[in-house]
Amino acid sequence: MKRIPTPLAVYLSQQNLTQTQFARDLAQRRGFRSWQSHVSRWATGISFPSRNSQLEIAMVTNGRVLPVDWIKWRDNNQHHENNGQPILTNTDMSTNTGHEMEIECHG
Repeated sequence: MKRIPTPLAVYLSQQNLTQTQFARDLAQRRGFRSWQSHVSRWATGISFPSRNSQLEIAMVTNGRVLPVDWIKWRDNNQHHENNGQPILTNTDMSTNTGHEMEIECHG
């Protein structure tokens, strides 16, 4: 079944921005680091942004994409998955490093 578009994908579409343009805006805000691969993974739903990244996205989007939007997206996608084995990604909250890790959920 097709996944629901991520909050970032919806924002990019509404603002007529490419992933590359958004990654550049994020890099300018955060400094030297390249964000292209992260933005691509977040926009396509391959990975889930860390809490820190969610806050950065909220700032760059002027509050149009908030952390709560990511939680709602994840919850809605779980409900749309009907094969019993959705693959979700989350942040390792125990270390608060901001690194992402993939978690496979079996229903």
